[in-house]
Amino acid sequence: MFELAGKPDADNRYPSAVMVHAQSPSNGAKLRQCGGVIVAQRLVVTAGHCVCRRHQATTPEGRREHRIDATTCAETATVRVSFYEQDPRAPEQIRGFTYAERQGRIRPHPELQIRLNEQNQLLSSHADLATLLLDEPVPVGFRAAVLAKSPVVPGETLKRVGFGYDDTSGALDGRRLV
Repeated sequence: MFELAGKPDADNRYPSAVMVHAQSPSNGAKLRQCGGVIVAQRLVVTAGHCVCRRHQATTPEGRREHRIDATTCAETATVRVSFYEQDPRAPEQIRGFTYAERQGRIRPHPELQIRLNEQNQLLSSHADLATLLLDEPVPVGFRAAVLAKSPVVPGETLKRVGFGYDDTSGALDGRRLV
């Protein structure tokens, strides 16, 4: 069992938070599941490490490490947008859901560079971003995220929306949490 931080987005306040499933370019198998955010009707932003595979590299000093960069990315991904149905007897609970999936082409940030040591501990991370250009717009009702027009100020309340990750199973829980 695991406990997730946050409450389910049962009232669909954040439908722009979506699931992203990248397919491996070599065999078509799904890489990993990650969260993403709809920023326009056909554009989703996600983390570069979610859509690009790690590979072995050797440093100039002869140490082995793992790297994630724009050379090892999947070409396509599936984006799942979900709309939840509230339980009228328990408004914070999800009774059911509907979803739609859209395919998209992955465009990693050209400067994506993540370095991990042999124990998979982070050494450095730069430009860990990728976009997905969807073949079709997201369905009506799945509006784009409203992006901030000013910087965050000290003491300001922030909300984090995403999907709960279960370390035991190594997968996302699948519910959008706030």
